[in-house]
Amino acid sequence: MREFRASDINKTKSQLLKEIAKLRQRIIELEKAEIKRRKAEEALRESEEKYRATFESTGTATTIVEEDTTISLVNSEFEKLSGYSKEEIEGKKSWTEFVVKDDLEKMKEYHRLRRIDEKLAPRNYEFRFIDRYGRIKNILITISMIPGTKKSVASLLDITEHKQREKELKILFQLASLLNSGLDLEETLEKIVDTINEVLGFNYCSIRLVDKERNVLVTKVIRGVGEEYWKYRKEVPIGKHDYDLSGLTALKGKPHYVRDLMTLNFPKEVKENLIKKFNLKSYLCIPIKVKNEVLGVLSIMTQEYKEFSENEMRLLITFTELAGQAILRAHLYDLLKKSEEKYRTLIETSSDGIISMDEKGKIMFWNKAAQKMFGYSKEEIIGKPVTILIPEEYREEHIAGVRKILEEKGHLKGTLEVEGLKKNGERFPIEFSYSIYRNNDTATFIAIIRDIIERKKMEEKLRKSEKVYKSLFEFNKSVLENSPAGIAKLNNKMRIVYVNMEFRRLIGEFSGKVSKIIGLNIKEIPVLNKIGTPDVLNKLSKGKKISGETSFISAKGKRIYISFSGVPIFEENKFKGAILLLNDITDRKLLEQQLLQAQKMESIGRLAGGIAHDFNNLLTSIIGYAEMAQMKISPKEPSYNCIKQILNASERAKILIEKILTFSRKVVTQQKIINLNSLIENFKDMLERILGEDIELKFILEKELGNIKADPHQIEQIIMNLAVNSRDAMPKGGKLIIETKNIEFNLDNIKRPPSLVPGKYILLSVTDTGYGIDDKILPHIFEPFFTTKKKGMGTGLGLSTVYGIVKQSNGHIEVESQVGKGTTIKIYFPKVEEKIKKTTTHKISLSKFFSGKGTILIVEDEGSVRELIVNILSQHGYETLSAKNENEALSIWEKHKKKINLVLTDIVIPGTNGWELTKKLIKSNPKLKVLYMTGYAEDIISKYMASEKNIPILQKPFTPNELLIKIREIMSS
Repeated sequence: MREFRASDINKTKSQLLKEIAKLRQRIIELEKAEIKRRKAEEALRESEEKYRATFESTGTATTIVEEDTTISLVNSEFEKLSGYSKEEIEGKKSWTEFVVKDDLEKMKEYHRLRRIDEKLAPRNYEFRFIDRYGRIKNILITISMIPGTKKSVASLLDITEHKQREKELKILFQLASLLNSGLDLEETLEKIVDTINEVLGFNYCSIRLVDKERNVLVTKVIRGVGEEYWKYRKEVPIGKHDYDLSGLTALKGKPHYVRDLMTLNFPKEVKENLIKKFNLKSYLCIPIKVKNEVLGVLSIMTQEYKEFSENEMRLLITFTELAGQAILRAHLYDLLKKSEEKYRTLIETSSDGIISMDEKGKIMFWNKAAQKMFGYSKEEIIGKPVTILIPEEYREEHIAGVRKILEEKGHLKGTLEVEGLKKNGERFPIEFSYSIYRNNDTATFIAIIRDIIERKKMEEKLRKSEKVYKSLFEFNKSVLENSPAGIAKLNNKMRIVYVNMEFRRLIGEFSGKVSKIIGLNIKEIPVLNKIGTPDVLNKLSKGKKISGETSFISAKGKRIYISFSGVPIFEENKFKGAILLLNDITDRKLLEQQLLQAQKMESIGRLAGGIAHDFNNLLTSIIGYAEMAQMKISPKEPSYNCIKQILNASERAKILIEKILTFSRKVVTQQKIINLNSLIENFKDMLERILGEDIELKFILEKELGNIKADPHQIEQIIMNLAVNSRDAMPKGGKLIIETKNIEFNLDNIKRPPSLVPGKYILLSVTDTGYGIDDKILPHIFEPFFTTKKKGMGTGLGLSTVYGIVKQSNGHIEVESQVGKGTTIKIYFPKVEEKIKKTTTHKISLSKFFSGKGTILIVEDEGSVRELIVNILSQHGYETLSAKNENEALSIWEKHKKKINLVLTDIVIPGTNGWELTKKLIKSNPKLKVLYMTGYAEDIISKYMASEKNIPILQKPFTPNELLIKIREIMSS
């Protein structure tokens, strides 16, 4: 063993001191690094906060994706796009779950390449996205890497509607192109029907054409369910059966629609073999018209109760217009085909040699006379240069002449005398008449060749030939006179030289009589001033095309809509006149206006219903908490009266919301079999008090009046609102007549409102002798909050409430009014054969229900309403459990299902509905009692609950007493 020396001790100390110094230096470095790290974390946190704020405010669905495809962050727009909440997505879902299978492999490869080098994958591209409900959406994605990470940020723009519009426009363009193609009529109609199914996806679609001689519709094209059934019914009688909408549409020339096919009186065979077998629901028929003549009918059937949107109706009307053009074109095509055959016969039998050649001088056409003249057959000459027919010494001169002609613009003509060269080498004198026609960048020469030796004889033949040739290009009088468009031919001074019958009719609509038209300047006709004379017609006189739409009031006071177009005529680059076309589009415009008004009223109803639904939740909380507070204080305290005023205001708000819901047809009704006469008799005294002594009230009530099915309180509200409106329109007094009547409409009844199917109805008519309603105001009178009364004199909800009640009762309302003469409002209710049943009511003592037992599960997403219900029930003896959504409700149910006696659920809850939720709970406890809450009736009138009866419903807003009574009724049943 080595001996330990003192020098070794000194050496060890020295090394130790060095190591301590290094450690101290390392500690200082680590402290600096820690300070730097904390500053970086603080900066990163601030950056993340700014980034998240920016992330949320992008306006598009945005997400951050990790390298392993997990979605780590989404904004609220992505929640809307996907249908999932942030809690369900972030850290739990992969982006691959949202991609259509066919697009997935491509996007996975982009994901991989982007993390190797961002430039290897595209930054913008389209893919198909699947949301929570299985709906496929077209998405334009913009994606890039976050610098310094393996994360990517993606922005998703929903372009589904844009793609659909693009598809529709493309298909409509293709269909329009078909009208100029070689397809025959049936092929074109088949393409139209196939396109309708492709774009709009109906279950059944057909086109039938009118056979005037036999007064039937002949099936041309049919697609979809029930196709085999309809094939043996190739023909449908026009106007024979009241249930046949296609025949009715052909007869009346107007669209017909029924939401439920089973309401029509079809034979049992049709109902069994078609409607029930294929589960058909709605039926729409649109006439195919040219001018005012019905040429056929487009029929649509669906396997769902269908309300046709504005876009769908617009497309369908466009399709019928295309079909009408196709039918008209087929007729004209037959005429043209006959003319072409006549023209070809003329050319082939002509004694003139007729040839055509392209701009390179190669022969394209060669008739028999040319073959006889030159000795070449078609097989020998087609494709050969025309110089083969010219002696060699003239060929260079000919080529130079052709080149010069090609350099000129326009359609040129000329006549030359030259020598021709036969196949056998013989020369002979010919007269060479040529024309050049241009199409885009190509030119075609047409030549007529004559042997001058036979000039006299040939000139006579040429004269006859030219006469026939010219007739091909003159107006076909028969076609023009029967044209659906008004046609006028103008000379170069814009004076009329020809008009057809339709043009005369349209002019006559304005003036009431047709004076001399031929020779007039087009600007001298008053109705044509509507087109915009002189500006628009000046454009036409300067050789420019014109088109547009306008309207005028006819001599009979009817508004007529017309479309117009004008095309200039040129000959040898000189303006020779123009063709002016007028089309009567009144029916189309009126249909568009009706559709827009219906859509407008429906949209207003949806908006009003949505607002009322949310406001009912607020009112429930306000009324509930106010009543609870009032019960805890003495009536002598000052605050008691304050709370009373809150409850009074809430009651007025509740009534206002009920009016809005009535207009939008989203109020729960208690419909019964009632008799209008009995209801009016019980209401007479009140009406007399409302109207006052200066208004004479008269009743014309038909004896043996039939019954209707409606809510009696709502019918009383109709009569009250109409009576008040009439009173306000007669401030100086007048007469009010209330009339009832049995009405029956059949197919031939011209007075039947278009929206009513043939059948039996009960008419309620209210007539006053007041101010009347101006034509400009009339279309708006049923809109909510529209009023002509002074500020503070009315809410504008009276007639909108009437409109809502009538529609909810499956009725029809129409208004007839003249300013200064008064107004009549007619309401038609469907007549029912059921008889009135006597009912007895039992009063319930409220005090018995202020204490209860049992456990109640409350499912309500609105926090304030949920908390209110818990407080009310807890204070009256019930044990409560509460949930804000389906997941919470199911979790509570699994833990406490043995003791839960009743489920109180809102019908609309996040992610599902109360009906679906309770179905799951009832599976494990069939005896479970359920009470539904709703802000408006649309929640419950759905495909899930339409077949159920006696559903226990608590209408919002409700008071604590109403809640307790309803629960006690159900718990005791």
